[in-house]
Amino acid sequence: GAVTLMYLYEPFLHLPAKRTLRFVWCGSEEQGLYGSKAYVEKNPELVKNIRFCFNFDMNGTILGANNLFITGGDDLKAIAEAIANEAGYPVGMTRVGVHSSDSAPFAEQGIPSVGLSRGTRAGEIHTRYDLMPLMSAEKLHYNAEFAIFFIERFVNAAVFPVKRELPESIVKEVEKYFKKDKLAQLAKERGEQA
Repeated sequence: GAVTLMYLYEPFLHLPAKRTLRFVWCGSEEQGLYGSKAYVEKNPELVKNIRFCFNFDMNGTILGANNLFITGGDDLKAIAEAIANEAGYPVGMTRVGVHSSDSAPFAEQGIPSVGLSRGTRAGEIHTRYDLMPLMSAEKLHYNAEFAIFFIERFVNAAVFPVKRELPESIVKEVEKYFKKDKLAQLAKERGEQA
C-alpha cells in the first residue's frame, strides 16, 4: 500500500485535478490501525472536509485476485465495478462492508471508501516470512495504474460520484467493528484473552 501511494504521488503532481488529493501514509495498521486512527483524531478540521477515501492494502502480491472493498452503498459498488470494467481490470471479489484496514477510521467519520487489494491465501502474510519474494513488480505496477485510472475518474468528475454518507447498515457495521476493537483493547490492557 505504501509503495502504491508513492507510485501515485508522482503522476498526480502533474495531472490536473478538480479536487484536492491528500496522500496519507499510516503506520501500525496490523497492530490496531494506530496510524489512521491518529490521523483522524489529530486532524478534525481536515477530516470534516474529506469526501472520500481510497485505501491500498496488499497491492502487488504475486498470488491472489484483485479485490474491491466497498465501504458505502450500492451506488458506490456499481460505480467501482463500472470503472473496473471500463479499465479492463479483472476483479476477483467485490465486498461491501467495513474493510479491516486504514479506511475504517475514516468510515467511522461517515466517509465512504474503496479499498484496492490483492487477496492472497499465502500462509506467510502477517508472519516473519512475509518477505519481498512474495511481491511482483508487474502486479504492483498493474494495481497502481488501475488506482490512477480510478482516482482520476473521481477527482475530475463534473459532479462528485458519491455523497459523503454511509447507508445505515454500514454505519451499524462500523459501530460494531469499533466496539469489538475497543473491547479487544480493554482485554489486552487487562492481560486477558480477547
